[in-house]
Amino acid sequence: MERDDGKDVPMISIVFASDAELVRQLVAVLAVASVVVAALLAHAGRGGRVVAGGAAVLGLIVVLGLTLSPVGGLEGDGCATDASSPLDDVPNVLLFFVPVLFAVVATRRPLTMLLAGPAVSVAIEFAQDVLPELGRRCDVNDVLANSAGAAGGVLMGAIILLTTFIGRRGRGAPVGTVASAATRAEAAQERELHRLR
Repeated sequence: MERDDGKDVPMISIVFASDAELVRQLVAVLAVASVVVAALLAHAGRGGRVVAGGAAVLGLIVVLGLTLSPVGGLEGDGCATDASSPLDDVPNVLLFFVPVLFAVVATRRPLTMLLAGPAVSVAIEFAQDVLPELGRRCDVNDVLANSAGAAGGVLMGAIILLTTFIGRRGRGAPVGTVASAATRAEAAQERELHRLR
């Protein structure tokens, strides 16, 4: 769909075009809530990671539903390759921020997610281009906005993981394989001392 100035309007923006200020406020609340929940899940151990993984999968399903569901009235006549201002499209940025944030907390692999987010966005845009029955048009601005959201999710997830790691070390809890091995060695020494007494 085109604006009056002839530029394409991103698909997600069409959905939220009725009240831009309300959308921005909802986006801000969702982003903050996602960060808080992700931090709580990161501190919750293995169970938290499982829930974060479920949230990431649910987020991916939402992304696919919003981006690949057929819409009427639009022609998929190639890709819009004019990169204008993708970060102005806040919903498209948030679209990838949330699932990537939870994926980082679940997998503890921020670099992998940094690559996966843009790759999924490119795959979605490719599908929009080659499947005319969707009635969608691929757009490089969508890829840039989604990639920025993914990068933000990776950054926030990495910060959460780092603070969780530092917090656990500060409390003396074993973190990682080396710390666990050292703790087991100390426990074995203690048992040996008690046995000798």
